[in-house]
Amino acid sequence: MFSHFSFLNCKLPRLGFVFFVYMLLSADWALADPGDNLKVYINCASCDHAFIKSEITYVDYVRDQDQADVQIFITRMTTGSGGASYEMSFTGYNSFGNIRHQIRYEVLPTATSDQVRKGIVKRIEAGLLIFLANTPLADQIKISVPVNNRPTREERPQKDPWDYWVFTIYGSGNLSKETSKSASSGEAGFRADRVTEQWRVRTNGEINHSKNRFFIDNEEVISIRDNNYFSGSLVGSISNHWSAGIFTDLSHNSYRNIDFMVRTMPAIEYSIFPYTEVNRKELTAVYQMGYVYNNYIEETIYEKSQEHLLRQTMALTARFNQTWGNVFSRLEASNYMHDFSKRSLQLDSFVTIRVFKGLSARVSTNFDLIQDQINLPRRDATLEEILLQQRQLATNFDMGFGVGLSYTFGSMYNNIINTRL
Repeated sequence: MFSHFSFLNCKLPRLGFVFFVYMLLSADWALADPGDNLKVYINCASCDHAFIKSEITYVDYVRDQDQADVQIFITRMTTGSGGASYEMSFTGYNSFGNIRHQIRYEVLPTATSDQVRKGIVKRIEAGLLIFLANTPLADQIKISVPVNNRPTREERPQKDPWDYWVFTIYGSGNLSKETSKSASSGEAGFRADRVTEQWRVRTNGEINHSKNRFFIDNEEVISIRDNNYFSGSLVGSISNHWSAGIFTDLSHNSYRNIDFMVRTMPAIEYSIFPYTEVNRKELTAVYQMGYVYNNYIEETIYEKSQEHLLRQTMALTARFNQTWGNVFSRLEASNYMHDFSKRSLQLDSFVTIRVFKGLSARVSTNFDLIQDQINLPRRDATLEEILLQQRQLATNFDMGFGVGLSYTFGSMYNNIINTRL
């Protein structure tokens, strides 16, 4: 029955093939400069690119940084008030190769997304002025600075009545029901932070409760998980490379067989690069050593219902945000001081690299060696507990790996904004 089947007799592939050939023949593959406008490449993961293009229409936007006269690299960091600090680096190429500068944009925590994107556009326009001054558009540039909008003495910022403290309170709940099952969950929490040049204080707490009910053959199966915690930290700046602090945690976690846990860990950190360069590059080493008290829900595999412990942790963190891509890696090793065989090693990394024009690659991985599960219950887990994930199970490792490629090709220049449908 398949003897007469062929590619030419199948209409759908024929139409697709004809359409593909038409696209190839009609496409403009020329890479020539379409005009004398300044060519700009923007690297910003948190920007509204469509809005930027619609507001700044006197430049050409290119999707390949090798074709750009100006590369704009924008990074975002959260400030102590809960707002944001944007660092914008402008780098010139070709005839603008000797121009390079930076602009910082501070955003209040109360700013709306529209206010933020308008502020970003204003800073981009200001940063492009020095480049535009060397183009034919220089004669058309007009700078207007209102001189009558200076704040009066009464309008100028006074002493912060909150003394740099920022508070957040939140909560949520979910409920779902079907014929054979129902689920409910809720959480409530708070955060209180205070950040100055010398000190950083962070506190947060959260209550989580979830309940699932299943009805199978007139039997009811109930799964309940609770996870409540409070954490606080005080970190002081010693120099542009050193800092020290203390971290405290209180928790209750039914999944991990923890009825009550207290942990206090002093810490010291050294940064290879100055802290002022954290937006672009970070390489730090942290050492912690402190006290841990565990009170267990059930007796553990080591026949403990409670215990007092000393624990130490060493962590190395590397983070780079550059025009060629992003790199993050964290290696953490820890152990209990009473028995060095009770230890763990964790590695979490990802790399995103621009390989060449249009091609980007991303690799992510995590690998944990686990030999410190001193909290595991002594009795065997029931089938219900395993299937409903009510308790932690013994394991020697945890690992994951991901890889991805992205390749973009076609028109190099396209400033058109079309948001229909």
